[in-house]
Amino acid sequence: TYKSLVETQNITSQEERSEENESGEDGIDTGETISGTEATTPDEGGNSDKVIALDRKKSNDFALWLRFFRMSRTETWLVVMGVLGAVGVGCNWPLLGYTFANMAGFSVHPFSPQSQITKYSILFVAFGLLSWLSNTLQKGLLGASGEYLTERIRSNYFKTLLKQEMEFFDLRENSVASLGIMLST
Repeated sequence: TYKSLVETQNITSQEERSEENESGEDGIDTGETISGTEATTPDEGGNSDKVIALDRKKSNDFALWLRFFRMSRTETWLVVMGVLGAVGVGCNWPLLGYTFANMAGFSVHPFSPQSQITKYSILFVAFGLLSWLSNTLQKGLLGASGEYLTERIRSNYFKTLLKQEMEFFDLRENSVASLGIMLST
């Protein structure tokens, strides 16, 4: 019947997509492997139809991370510079605390030399500049790399949707609203 036809076409399109992914084309890979088993179920009229039940198994997380790094290869320099900015943010606060502790030790003396005051003033300006630069690198570059990757994933997902058979959109879980939500989130 129609239901078994749709399920058979879904399995066929899944096999075609897995062949495309093996050939190196970029599509959305969910990390799921699909295997089909046949079962016989009677319908309302007492006739029995063969129904193919799909078993979905998650592959290991390593493959998903590997795919993620492969997709974000073009933004490697953004990620590296963003991580360096994050290291700068992480180092700034302990260095600032150490400088405050040293400054508190010399400020107990009422007649501190002018060179000490100048040194700590320059250090605080340098820490402010380091904080500004490292926060800008961290948030700006990591955010930009995330935006580029998100745009690429959504574009690949949309291309995959355009390759679907018409019956794919007849399923309740593949309504226009749910697919639109999947594209936007």
